[in-house]
Amino acid sequence: SSCSLSAAPKRPVTTRPAGLASNLHGLCGAVFGNPVASVWKGCDLHNMLKVDIDALPTSKEIAELRPLANELLAEPVRFPAWRVVAACSLIAVGCVVSAYAPGWPVRLVATFIISLGFYSFDTMQHEALHGSMSANKSFNRVLGSIASFPILSCYSYYRVYHLEHHVRTAKPDDPEGWHSLTAKWQFVFVPVFGVVFGLSQLFAAFGVLFGRDPSFVRTDAQRKAIKIDCIFTLAVIVAIAYGSFVSADVRWMVLAPIGMYFLIYVPFGSAYEHYGAEESGIPEGKWNQATISRSIDLWKPQAWLFSYTSYHAAHHVFPSMPGDRLPIVDRELRKMLPPDLRCRGYARFSIRVFRSLPWRADKTAKSRSLTG
Repeated sequence: SSCSLSAAPKRPVTTRPAGLASNLHGLCGAVFGNPVASVWKGCDLHNMLKVDIDALPTSKEIAELRPLANELLAEPVRFPAWRVVAACSLIAVGCVVSAYAPGWPVRLVATFIISLGFYSFDTMQHEALHGSMSANKSFNRVLGSIASFPILSCYSYYRVYHLEHHVRTAKPDDPEGWHSLTAKWQFVFVPVFGVVFGLSQLFAAFGVLFGRDPSFVRTDAQRKAIKIDCIFTLAVIVAIAYGSFVSADVRWMVLAPIGMYFLIYVPFGSAYEHYGAEESGIPEGKWNQATISRSIDLWKPQAWLFSYTSYHAAHHVFPSMPGDRLPIVDRELRKMLPPDLRCRGYARFSIRVFRSLPWRADKTAKSRSLTG
């Protein structure tokens, strides 16, 4: 419930995932010609935002929101039953439409509907690991594990991985970090980020089974939970693989939505959460969880379905804030942050990034700061 507003450490330690996960990210580095992409840097994009540094709020100014946050956090956590119903309904409707579809175009629409439900489950997994789905810790774990299955995620691994991200957001040792684009043509490969992210998560989680622990897996309890979840995740993967082999319905209703999630939602959604957040671009005192995070304004029903995680600056300032209260914090942050740090919809943000890039990369150019 505290506000994490610390500046970047002076002597960061960069971490790598072992084995194939590291090689996958090295491949991305080779494709994009980015020297830092060979180190595990998650799925963020290079900074091209034009922002007035003087307009950025200081850590002290952001900390003035703590009384409001304490008041909101004092309210009991409410289980988002209607959001769960909505996500399950989208999946059920999509499956029915797909089953009776006259052809592949209708099935493709059905796949999109199902994928919306899957992404909603992803945001609920995120809520659970922050303790925002229920006041009961064990129930949060159960809910998070169930929500992780449709997106082939190992909940306990993702939990320690993501909480480490909150501690080290946009620093050199942030496990999520960023990727960089230097030219428009590279947009063709942006979906690769989502696939690489998903595969690296799986390989790193299963690596714990064989004693290959990432630096942020520190306790025996964490290792035990990850190993248990890996068994369930493996069972889900085997079931989906077998079902997809014997049934076209499973391919359309399960495998295709999972593919759409990793090819679209992860690279064109989550990738923008800390866009341009390299600490070198923001001076000390202005570098805080609000200025290094990006908020996306979505259509209200869409924002609700996705647990309001698009209000990412509000979430990073107060990570344990339940999603349904983030809009209240976001309204206050709007008064402090320059409007260029947010955008109306993920598609518009993608277009904004695309327009900011040259057609061909300038290999001699240095990394651009927040001011471009």
